[in-house]
Amino acid sequence: MHSPLELGLKKMVVYDMSKKKIYINATTCTIGGGAQVAANLIKGLLRSEKFNYIYGISPEVEKHLSALVDINKINYEKFNKPSNPLLGFQDRRDIESHIIKTNPDMVFTVFGPSYLNIDIKELIGMADPWLTHSSKQSYANHGIKDKVLNKLTVWYKSKWISDNNYWVESDEVKSGLTNRFKINKDNITVIPNTCSDIFRVNSPFNRPPFRGEITMAIISANYPHKNLNFAANVINKITESRVGWRVKLITTLQNNEFLTRSIDDAIRHTNRVQVEHRGNQTLIGCREIYEEASLVFHPSLLEAFSATYAEAICMKTPLFVSDFGFSRAACGEAAIYIDPFNAETTAKKIVEFFESDKIKSELVTVMDSKSKEFLSDAERLLKFENLFGKIISYE
Repeated sequence: MHSPLELGLKKMVVYDMSKKKIYINATTCTIGGGAQVAANLIKGLLRSEKFNYIYGISPEVEKHLSALVDINKINYEKFNKPSNPLLGFQDRRDIESHIIKTNPDMVFTVFGPSYLNIDIKELIGMADPWLTHSSKQSYANHGIKDKVLNKLTVWYKSKWISDNNYWVESDEVKSGLTNRFKINKDNITVIPNTCSDIFRVNSPFNRPPFRGEITMAIISANYPHKNLNFAANVINKITESRVGWRVKLITTLQNNEFLTRSIDDAIRHTNRVQVEHRGNQTLIGCREIYEEASLVFHPSLLEAFSATYAEAICMKTPLFVSDFGFSRAACGEAAIYIDPFNAETTAKKIVEFFESDKIKSELVTVMDSKSKEFLSDAERLLKFENLFGKIISYE
């Protein structure tokens, strides 16, 4: 029996040494949905008795996890900037040292690249669409400087993609790894994204009848490819075409940052438009926004499998998304598709939706059916643990 100190841990925990040991590396999950996915996964692993788990996490994962469980009872080490090529060198070395000290049978990097040089079996989650299926349209909102920086980042990350074991959330990402990086398809496992059980509701909320007031929610981190400025143009078209309507916009952006000021400045008819930038939210905070919203607006130009898709569908909150292959693969018929470059046609679709009880009823029915296709937390966890076992058993 090893003591916790021999395992490199800070807290007193007794491990069953007959079980295999897995190091969960969630240090690269530093913003947005990735941190939420990692926190929800760890929440599930804490209930599992199949393996011994040790955790390395980022401050953002720590924040989300603390809203879900009593974090004081978890053995974890926190690292700050492991994915930053300039600032994260020492953190990466510290992570490697911590992993080696704990001596796991396998490392699971929730979202990679992991930037680690370790001689240990590793499973890496890959959900960076810039690496696997970006296109010219993805750069539509990038200035020259941002585009150059993005391409340099993609180049740097690509140097860490090797013929390892990967899990991905969609067939599109799998194809990108095989086509762009020549990864053996047999080493890539698709486990689709889902929504936390927090977002699962048995029936649609009894939202009040529409009386000329729309609450539009944007649940997204601030990246140029998210195309969030587009919302202001769409709101302007709505208020121009329906002079009696009012719009409330709720975002998970930080107040008074450049993008939020840009959105605020672009909105006209401010006497009929209310804007709330609520900043980063926990899973519970996001659920409250879905409950409040009359529609979720997601005009992104590039995604792997956004958690927003699954969460909105499970919450039965009407979902308006950009019309691309990645969004149709994730949402099927459970969303209304928009042209993310045409504010006029997008506003028209939103207006038509709220003026038609038939369209609203049909969409909610399809969303209810689609929500049942998403794996539960327990089902997804079982797939992960089966994959862990398979990788550990490899010679």
